[in-house]
Formats: sequence, structure tokens, C-alpha cells
Amino acid sequence: MGVEIPDVDPLSDKTVPSYSFYGSSGAMDAAYSKFRKVMVLLAQLAEIETSVYRLAVQIRKTHRRVNALEKVVIPSNRADIRFISDVLEEGEREDFTRMKMAQKKTKK
Repeated sequence: MGVEIPDVDPLSDKTVPSYSFYGSSGAMDAAYSKFRKVMVLLAQLAEIETSVYRLAVQIRKTHRRVNALEKVVIPSNRADIRFISDVLEEGEREDFTRMKMAQKKTKK
């Protein structure tokens, strides 16, 4: 039971722009560079958001299991333990009574 955490590899900075350097200005290069940085940050954000969502889902599932144990299974087991203890105590009392009766018969 584990949670898969995504690992997103950001885009490499070594990719060559798909536009012509001759027909574009320096502002286009700056915009392209900033866009690449934004894409890397978006990839990291998506990784973190997905991780948080998956962990939240797993925590919710675990919380449901804990509630089921606390509200259903443990009380049921306690009732079973109480019943078994009562049966064993009753058996011990019966044995004690039989032993006393046997002692009385042997003394007579």
C-alpha cells in the first residue's frame, strides 16, 4: 500500500527555438526564454499538485479504515472478548463446584 508520487522531468534548456533568429527581435528571445522558465515551473507545480491530491486521497482512505476499526471492529472484538471471558469464568465456577461436591462425597 503505497502512493505513487509523480516525477516530472522539466524540459531541457538545450532545445533550439523553432523560429528564425533573423526575422525576430531580442524581445522574442527574452519572451521565449521566460516562456521556457514558466513551462519548467508549471511542470513542477503539476507534479506537486498531483502528489498532494494523491496523498489526500490516500489519507482519506486511511481515515475511513481507522474509523471502521474504531467504530465497528474493535467494539465487536471487545464484545467477543467479554463473551469468551464470561464463558471461561462460568466454566471455572462449574469446575470449582464439582470439586467441592467431590470433596464432600469423599469425606462422607
